[in-house]
Amino acid sequence: MSVTNKTSELALIIINHFESSRLDAEAIEPKLGLHKFTVGTSAPNMIAIQVPEVVQVGDYADKIYNFVDTMINQAGYEVTEPIAIHLYAPDQAHIEGRTLYPKSKKHLN
Repeated sequence: MSVTNKTSELALIIINHFESSRLDAEAIEPKLGLHKFTVGTSAPNMIAIQVPEVVQVGDYADKIYNFVDTMINQAGYEVTEPIAIHLYAPDQAHIEGRTLYPKSKKHLN
């Protein structure tokens, strides 16, 4: 499997997590369900995450990067190249970008 396909699979894992969290929040307060993350792969080895403005408080960027790093390692990808993660505001303005290096050596079948 190519790194690009692995990056796309990882983006789907991230999307599913964010959507699950959104639905949990919506069950508590319907207005919270309106705030969606948009996740995509705009280039090989790059994942773009559009962050709702309401979430952009405190150390939210660190929390997102830590979560994505955890997902990369839990997914068990053997990736030969680092994965760039970029955060964007709802208006598409670039907020921040970091490069994460997968630590796992487990192969995916």
